[in-house]
Amino acid sequence: MKEFWIYIVDHPQRDLPSLIWWAYNSEMHKNHKICLLPTSEISNDFFVKHKPHVIVWNYARRNNIEAIKQTKKLGIYNIVHDTEGIPYELSKYFKGITDDELGYIDEVWCWGSKQAEILNNRNSESHKKPNILVTGSIRYEYMKSLKKCGYKNKLGKLVWNTNYALLSPKYQSKWKEFSDYLFINNTSHQETLDFFLKIASKRQTCSEYIKFFLRGTKNCSLTIRPHPFESSSFYNQDILPEFPSTKISRDVDLNIDLEDHSLVLQNGCQTALDAFIRGMPSIRLEPTAHNIWSKVTPYIEPSILVNNYSSEEFLDDVLGKQKELFEEHNVKAILHNLQYRFNYSVHKRPNNSFKIQIRKLNLAQKLYGIKYQTIMNLKNIKAFLLNKKPNKAKLTSFMVKEYLEAHYEYQHWNFDLKCFLYPKN
Repeated sequence: MKEFWIYIVDHPQRDLPSLIWWAYNSEMHKNHKICLLPTSEISNDFFVKHKPHVIVWNYARRNNIEAIKQTKKLGIYNIVHDTEGIPYELSKYFKGITDDELGYIDEVWCWGSKQAEILNNRNSESHKKPNILVTGSIRYEYMKSLKKCGYKNKLGKLVWNTNYALLSPKYQSKWKEFSDYLFINNTSHQETLDFFLKIASKRQTCSEYIKFFLRGTKNCSLTIRPHPFESSSFYNQDILPEFPSTKISRDVDLNIDLEDHSLVLQNGCQTALDAFIRGMPSIRLEPTAHNIWSKVTPYIEPSILVNNYSSEEFLDDVLGKQKELFEEHNVKAILHNLQYRFNYSVHKRPNNSFKIQIRKLNLAQKLYGIKYQTIMNLKNIKAFLLNKKPNKAKLTSFMVKEYLEAHYEYQHWNFDLKCFLYPKN
């Protein structure tokens, strides 16, 4: 029987390309069966029916820890490989999960040694401590496989990568976003309000920078690329009325936007890392460096940018400065495969004997599965009677199918209600 792995996928542009690439190209998944399961379609009845051996979760937070607990009770091996493995403040890494809840996680694949150190120090006396590995990031191993961007062929074209999904969420109301932040981060109303106001101030500062810059240029081409979970409404109202030629990029792979521009503008956004790996210069739009990504990104006064944005020498200098800053701030300690390859031998533990066991569910696990599936069926009936509509999906299995048809036409895969890959025979 093939080992059956499920990878939870959260977003079609940010996460899907790298996970499919990983499934087909990693030696680790030779002879495995893989399901790419969108976050919006997670359900225990699916896990009970298909009985996967391993689930690789895209994060462990307050909003999915109960699902992780339930799969553990079903005898499934739980791994967490955080899609956003470098939080703006490393002290918040896994902060929303208690030590007891961490015991339901079998492994954590950390992006770097700093994150592993945080988890090891936190659980030094715990008997339920997960196996903590420094692997690097699958997403950035994929980025490294792509050729460098030829930014000198795109002079005068700039892209502003924003990261204000908390203020202007795309998939839910602002109040729901605020409430979710309270729940996930376990903060007070006042702390959360202060944080949101701080983010709003930063967004307005960046917006004023952009408007000053655009007023001083004539031939610049600017694209605004909102965060994948951020609405475009603020930019439609604040930027486009005065600068209608400005483009909004939505639902496009970040790598396509990088390849089509010569300079990234951002303010403490992780796309500074994406751009750096692709050989693309970035600058920040606010003088104060408030997180690791703004610290490794030079600040340029808008008046200076007006006169130099299309200069090859200027862009080369920016990228050279970033290389120095990445070294100075030791980014390789928080992203292992910035310098090395992703650790393909994650199966190999200190005794070199680890292997996911193909196992049948015991009686207790079967009974738990039947009980849970009955509860879920009753909830579905209740929702139908109350005419409750499901939340708008961010990513669906059908979208996974469309991507595979467009990019992996001749590879071995099939699609029924979910997508299953058979990478290597």
